[in-house]
Amino acid sequence: MTINSPGVTVRGWIVLGVLALLTFRLLAIFIIAPIGDEVALLYMADDFAHLKNFRAYFYHQDVLGPLEAYFIAPFYRFFGFSFWAGRFYNNLFFFLPLVGMFLWVVRRLFDRELTAYLFVLLSVLPFPALFLTTMVQRVPMLTLALLSLVLLLKLAEGQGKFSWKSLSCGFVSGLAFWFHPISVVWLVPIGISLLWLIPTGERMKLLFRFALGFLAGLFPVWIHGIRTGVLMSAEGHGGSGFTGPGEVLQMAYLFFVRAKYYLSTFSYGNVSSLVDQLVRWLSLIPFVLFSASFAALSFHFCRTLRRQQLEEKIFFLFMILPPLILMPLYCSRNLIEDESARFLMPLTVTYVFSVSWWVKSIKSVLLKQGILAVLISVLLLGNFFSGVQELKRTLGFRKLVQFLEEKDLRAGVADIWTAYTINMLSNHRIVASPLPHHAMVEPVWQEVKERGPQFLIVDRASPRLRQRLEADQNLRRESIAGYDIFYGYSPFLEYLLNFRQPLPI
Repeated sequence: MTINSPGVTVRGWIVLGVLALLTFRLLAIFIIAPIGDEVALLYMADDFAHLKNFRAYFYHQDVLGPLEAYFIAPFYRFFGFSFWAGRFYNNLFFFLPLVGMFLWVVRRLFDRELTAYLFVLLSVLPFPALFLTTMVQRVPMLTLALLSLVLLLKLAEGQGKFSWKSLSCGFVSGLAFWFHPISVVWLVPIGISLLWLIPTGERMKLLFRFALGFLAGLFPVWIHGIRTGVLMSAEGHGGSGFTGPGEVLQMAYLFFVRAKYYLSTFSYGNVSSLVDQLVRWLSLIPFVLFSASFAALSFHFCRTLRRQQLEEKIFFLFMILPPLILMPLYCSRNLIEDESARFLMPLTVTYVFSVSWWVKSIKSVLLKQGILAVLISVLLLGNFFSGVQELKRTLGFRKLVQFLEEKDLRAGVADIWTAYTINMLSNHRIVASPLPHHAMVEPVWQEVKERGPQFLIVDRASPRLRQRLEADQNLRRESIAGYDIFYGYSPFLEYLLNFRQPLPI
């Protein structure tokens, strides 16, 4: 076998995928700074671990289910609370099963070469997808979607009884909808598969069992409804409400612009205008490849529909329909002021498969390897610049922690994105809380209240608030990493901590 043979090439991509998966996952866990929602979810897991404050929804919401918190809680019970361990458990329970199920399905329906390409693209994800799948709070959306696909394919085999398979598929779909309503994009291909594709004389029984399983999967919604009288709120879906007729085109434009960056790079440093422009232009490559491959995949599905096996039809529906459903859903909300990268996560599954499938379909071995090499290089470059930017951000927070520890400042106030991050990076030696109207974790706010706030961290403040802080003789100021720290014992900090109206801090 020569070095240019397909077998050697496939093994090379598999080795690259393994190395990239381990490297990027471990680096991302430690480089990406904690964010407020993520930390709040881990606080919930710690509460569940100690059998208290069980919740059906995320703090201050009636729309997002804290599924990861329930999975992580047993480990917190036996091994103790740890932010980094929480991220590790999240990758272990949700991202690795996602990869395993995806590879199993593709290898079962296609071939080893396509599976190898898919594995590499799953390992070298665009930075926004890497960012969101590393954090605790997002990746189960994709994992549950793949699990429902596996169950649907098992159902399509037509062997044995359908009862447990249809019930299980419905249960997983209901659980996914409780976790995040955006999972509705996968309900459509599931529904079409059940109604149209699966040839069984017990179709109505099949649909009934699926519906029964779906309702059972929504059990946290029913429990919450019995306790509060509210099943699931229409608020909390992002944005500032539904779009008007004149805003749809603007939101469609934003969808494509943000999809381009979601499939390339998340952020990059101000190294130089040349580098800035280079990264912007290179970010077009993954999006263009995705657009071309998705169009080719859709055309192939329509052209070969009659010749496809039942399981292939189901799989292609699962890959093609979600992006087509996602766009009108995205455009229905006014997301101008909401970056909303989390709503683009369903693109991840379709992206890695459609590009892998399209590259595999190219006849020239040299051309397909060249395209894949260029794509991987662009993604590596994007991850490098975005990773450097994230590392700078994390180091900035660590400078804040170092200063607070040197001054022996142990409790204080900050915005939601700073307070919980400081708590985690200091291993809870420092306890900071947002103001009451933003405080997602009541015990943390209560702990700061009991200790007495010693500092206030602001990254931007109204002139009026800044003047009041600077005029306070009890407070001193230090500027670190783009933040102003006002510290000392002051009645004004006590007043702010208990102030329940929004303040521009």
